[in-house]
Amino acid sequence: MNIRIWSGILPCMDISALNTTNDIEKLRAMALAMVQKVMSENAEKERALVEKSRRIQLLEEMLKLVRQQRFGKKCETQAGMQRSLFEEDVDADIAELTAHLDKLLPQSPEEDEKEPRSRPIRKPLPVHLPRVEKIIQPDTDHCPECDEPLHYIRDAVSEKLEYIPAHFVVNRYVRPILEEQWSWLEELEPQCSPGRALHKAIVYALSHRMELSRFLEDGAVPLDNNVCERAIKNVVLGRKSWLFAGSQMAGERAAQIMSLLETAKRNGLESHAWLTDVLMRLPEWPEERLAELLPLEGFTFSG
Repeated sequence: MNIRIWSGILPCMDISALNTTNDIEKLRAMALAMVQKVMSENAEKERALVEKSRRIQLLEEMLKLVRQQRFGKKCETQAGMQRSLFEEDVDADIAELTAHLDKLLPQSPEEDEKEPRSRPIRKPLPVHLPRVEKIIQPDTDHCPECDEPLHYIRDAVSEKLEYIPAHFVVNRYVRPILEEQWSWLEELEPQCSPGRALHKAIVYALSHRMELSRFLEDGAVPLDNNVCERAIKNVVLGRKSWLFAGSQMAGERAAQIMSLLETAKRNGLESHAWLTDVLMRLPEWPEERLAELLPLEGFTFSG
């Protein structure tokens, strides 16, 4: 039995053994072993490809975050010499991440020759065109909790050119910005790859829609947590000193006093003056009226 097989298909195949044996069972065993070896090699290549793709995705995300830190300045970032201390290694990080990506994603000559395409930016519609304003109002103009009237903050305005025979009209659509933001996030969420930082942020925002919209129901609720972060800054800076409060109960009492002092600041009271006044009045103050000494709105100093 003379078997001729192209060696390029299965490089691991022993061609001489196949040409010299007439044992069907032996041939079947040899073929099965060779197929299993090829399948094992293919599986190993597939695992390497998946790992390479995962590393490429990770490096791309790291590079995007580093570039945003380097070039996307925000009002909360440090200024001057202090900022340069944090950014002195950013350029090196960008170069290192770019080098990793270049190794994993070699560009072809055709891609190098392509010029970046600029996105067209639509100019504002001419002012002389007549405009028909269509205001999209909320379902109700009163707060569902306290029944107080809602206060106007700001609108999102978009314009759409519409052709009517013999003349042009620009329709202006005015809608609440927050509702537009939720619609935009719901539309964007299916387009993001699960597991990436952007997808996690969108899912977090959508799953906490009620909490993030709480400021619309209560005007006393701040838009962000900067006030809380500034309030606990002094506590955080001295956290090593609080280890020597004396005991567990002493630490809890210190935390309660700090909370009262920050509450006094939040309600417009001078914390030291409030604490001094309360300590002077406390020995003779009736226990059933202790709530009147809390640093809340309406507190009156003695004398």
